[in-house]
Amino acid sequence: MATRNFWLRNADRYFVATEPDEEEYNEFWFDDTLDDLSETATNCFGFSSMYGFAYKNYLRGVETRNDARAVPCSYEQSQDDIWEGDWTCELIPLVRPGYYSGGVLDFSIKVVSPTGEELTDSDVLNGNCIEDLVHNYAEYLTNYEGEEVTEGQQMTLFENVRGLIEQVTNKFYEFAEQSGLDEYALKGVFSNGEDVYVNLSEIKRKAEKE
Repeated sequence: MATRNFWLRNADRYFVATEPDEEEYNEFWFDDTLDDLSETATNCFGFSSMYGFAYKNYLRGVETRNDARAVPCSYEQSQDDIWEGDWTCELIPLVRPGYYSGGVLDFSIKVVSPTGEELTDSDVLNGNCIEDLVHNYAEYLTNYEGEEVTEGQQMTLFENVRGLIEQVTNKFYEFAEQSGLDEYALKGVFSNGEDVYVNLSEIKRKAEKE
């Protein structure tokens, strides 16, 4: 029984790193890919470097949670709500090894509310989970800060947090499109589990030459 080569957890577009051919094969190509991606993200797209001992355990936790290697950089944005609470969203690019060859760009993402409650990865991209996070924060404000939080204010905060997440994920795709990796599309999956991909970047390059 075959299986798909690439799979994504949070990203919804396939940006693929391919192994060098046999004549130019470099056993360290995967690590080199991570370094190249980190350099592009930090130099061109406002990501912060996460090299060094201080980040080692943190990145290891991200990798373990996502079954993928972390690109050692992050993109973070924050915004204050009307109660002066700070909401933070952090994204770390990942390269997920292919089952047979290569790797595909994915990401890990985290949102932290002003009370320190956090959501990670697929929960961040789930509207119901964000709604619960906002509701919990509103209950905290009511029960411990004496604030009256209306349904309308909760809805506005929900939309603002979703906007913050969208801003961060858009930065990821902006980086991915200029990362030097080719974008692929999943064309189909056979009944035995084998998959077929189309290289969209190659099609675009050929069209531009014509």
